Amino acid sequence: MLGVVVAAAAYLWPREAVPQSSHQPQTTTLTTADAAAPATAQEDRPTPTPTPPPPPKHDVIRWQGRITINTIGKSTNGTELDPVPPHPGNGTSADISSWLEPGQISGKWEELNLAEWTGSAFPTPKQCSDQIDANPVMYLRVRKGSVVCVRTAEGRIAALKLVKVSAEFLEPHTADATIWELP
Repeated sequence: MLGVVVAAAAYLWPREAVPQSSHQPQTTTLTTADAAAPATAQEDRPTPTPTPPPPPKHDVIRWQGRITINTIGKSTNGTELDPVPPHPGNGTSADISSWLEPGQISGKWEELNLAEWTGSAFPTPKQCSDQIDANPVMYLRVRKGSVVCVRTAEGRIAALKLVKVSAEFLEPHTADATIWELP
């Protein structure tokens, strides 16, 4: 009985034409198109694009805005850049100040923490840090549009673009500041 069922299934099952000779085995030939075709639906899915890593922490802006660069010798004694927002210093704690001479700024007391940026684009924190390392100064003569790189007391990097430079003795300057997080 089993033989009859198998024979009937084989007869009814659709198939390609097979040579009449029962002595030759049937072979299947795969073409390169068959080999290149995806085997499963899983392979048809696009490969996900990896998410880029977050920017290094030292490229993260801690604070950005307009500041007054106060004068040492007046009631404010310079400007500290580490607090958020920056605020008037107490003399030796100031990261930057407008100096006694008009058009001049000074850095941290007895430290070389300033450098002038002369590039055509606004600097990155790395560019500012490299500039301070290569050309550190304690005092700079500035004018409207000057960009100054500053290393703060806590080691942060700041870039200040001067928008107002006082021509008066003991008067503050104004700058647009970008202060980055620590690396």
